[in-house]
Amino acid sequence: MSRSDLEQITGIARNHIGRIENGHVSASLEILERLAEGLGVKLWEIIRDVPHGQEPQPTSVKVMAFFLKLKPFLVQLPERDRQTFLRLAEALAKHPES
Repeated sequence: MSRSDLEQITGIARNHIGRIENGHVSASLEILERLAEGLGVKLWEIIRDVPHGQEPQPTSVKVMAFFLKLKPFLVQLPERDRQTFLRLAEALAKHPES
């Protein structure tokens, strides 16, 4: 799927998608939700390293529920703080609990 295809199904500019792919910017929770909806996958499938079609471990569901509860607060954060939080969340997602 090309960036143009993603732009058409999500409404996210293809240059912004490229900047996310290349690590120049972090995706906001809103962008991740739009990508998940456009791709027809669940949000946790985008932010967790769980193969498509497999269910996450129960801990993953709890963590995802926690982040979704945080969403109203995240949108109120200054952009720099939100990006810091998202990088932290990404690091945590790569190192799940044992």
